[in-house]
Amino acid sequence: MRCVPFLLMILAVAGTSRVRGQQPEAREGLRDAARKAVLEQREPASDARQEARETRRDDRQEGRQERRDHRQEARGDRGDDHELLRLALIAALRDGDFGDRQSVREERREGRQERRDDRQEARGDRGDDHELLRLALIAALRNGDFGDRQSVREERREGRQESRDDRQEARETRRDDRREARSDRDSD
Repeated sequence: MRCVPFLLMILAVAGTSRVRGQQPEAREGLRDAARKAVLEQREPASDARQEARETRRDDRQEGRQERRDHRQEARGDRGDDHELLRLALIAALRDGDFGDRQSVREERREGRQERRDDRQEARGDRGDDHELLRLALIAALRNGDFGDRQSVREERREGRQESRDDRQEARETRRDDRREARSDRDSD
């Protein structure tokens, strides 16, 4: 329960018992004084809540910073390299020294090709078939030699129909086998 100052309680009781219906101005004055006292009492509480919130927020921020520092310490030298790279990138952005776009693209393409070659060497013989398939696919894409759409659709449709027919035939075979098994059991 809220602590109401003793004086405020006395004023409230005295104001309601003595002034009831006789002096409306006095009653309103007492009500206003009581309201003001209650509001004054609430303000420190809201300030305390705000301070507690700020303290918790500060504690959380400190905890995050400590964890970040621990991670950086655990990384060791990598953090320094990262910082150097970051600073070099910022300096390059300031200077605008990016080079020619085409040369940058070519360098990236060469890097990708080198990585691709390294992966293929690591895979061994598998890479040859895969590479042939990839090159054939790229050539087909470039030539646009996909065939007529309608014929491709018909081939797919026929393939689906054949699959359905095969499944239906398999169901009928299983059904016949079950019937034979039942009739053999019933005859025993």
